[in-house]
Amino acid sequence: MYDLLIENARIVDGTGAPAYSGSLAVKDGRVVAMGSVHSREAREVINAAGQVLAPGFVDPHTHYDAQIAWDSLLTPSAEHGVTTVVMGNCGVGVAPVQSTMHAFLMGDLVNVEGIPQHVMEAGIDWQWEHFGDYMAAMDRRGLGINVAPLVAMTPLRHYAMGEASLSRAATGDEIATMTRSFTAAMEAGAFGYSTTREGVHVGYQGKPVACRNASADEYRALCSVLRKAGRGNVELTLKLGGVANSEEHDFLELLVRESTRPVTWLAVVNAAEQPASYEERIAAVADLTGWDRAVPQTTCRPLRFQLNLANPYILGVFPTWQPVMRLSRTEKLAR
Repeated sequence: MYDLLIENARIVDGTGAPAYSGSLAVKDGRVVAMGSVHSREAREVINAAGQVLAPGFVDPHTHYDAQIAWDSLLTPSAEHGVTTVVMGNCGVGVAPVQSTMHAFLMGDLVNVEGIPQHVMEAGIDWQWEHFGDYMAAMDRRGLGINVAPLVAMTPLRHYAMGEASLSRAATGDEIATMTRSFTAAMEAGAFGYSTTREGVHVGYQGKPVACRNASADEYRALCSVLRKAGRGNVELTLKLGGVANSEEHDFLELLVRESTRPVTWLAVVNAAEQPASYEERIAAVADLTGWDRAVPQTTCRPLRFQLNLANPYILGVFPTWQPVMRLSRTEKLAR
């Protein structure tokens, strides 16, 4: 007897095959029959009445790190058929965190991801210090979909270095603190870590996000944690426009070599005025590409940014705008 039988569905199985009509049976949490299912004995039977039945989408690039504190369904992803999200991308997030650094982490998310400050102040209760505490808080709230959380390198540096993370590389002792914290996060179930080298990523007070100040030794230390664990991956925002130069290629190679884990990087997106640009980007790192090495991220739609002058976060790459990024909303309106 099956646990669940879904009948009269329009099945899109994710292999690229055309949709077809049929049934699907589940037992002990696994799909055991699909298409023509001869037995109708099941504890629960659902008539799909021609609706689409498909695997859930996995979204590898989201920024729900703050939102998950007040919205366990992670809307609107679930409404679009996403059943698993990877969050903590681009080196920004909300854990680990010292109690004195809450404003820094929120400032990073305001300027990098355009999340309103007042929403985070109302919605985040900061019931955590370590990354494992953060994951436990998610579990207590309950999750509407699956979550694979990355440890963002900027809060990791803030945690180990305080405000100094905004201006310099870490010392040996600070690297040791980051390594211990990241090791504990991986043991608690973290998916890996994320970082960015993209110039548009300016954070708290309009300064470059802290992971942009990281040294090669810091990356080697975090990669060694993944190598020893034998699992997890690195997410890297390498550059949003143009082809990777030799220094960027070498940095990507360092992460692949030192971690021995997949390094997913972005962005391979096309430009209307340069229709072959994505091919040039891939060609520049072709020697590093592979499912277990460097894996490019792209988009299924054109990349669009929404902003207003209250929070012109995407303009933070320009020096003339950086003083504006340091102002509060009230100060911006006053000027």
